[in-house]
Amino acid sequence: MRGGEAVAIVVALSMVTIVLFGSLMGMCLPFVLERFKVDPATASAPLVTTLIDASGVLIYFSIASAILTSVAAS
Repeated sequence: MRGGEAVAIVVALSMVTIVLFGSLMGMCLPFVLERFKVDPATASAPLVTTLIDASGVLIYFSIASAILTSVAAS
């Protein structure tokens, strides 16, 4: 709680959301690729992993800006 309750909430929500998003993408992506007649093994390619990681950073910053902006306003 060194950074305060708002930072703790941001980190906790971000971790849960990113893990759920990554798991869902990891589960769904091979099926989507198979539907487009692309080898599903390409779902484990570094590019796909990088895209999921980058989306995790965007999720983190979105949650942080939403919560910390509302806390700073009050």
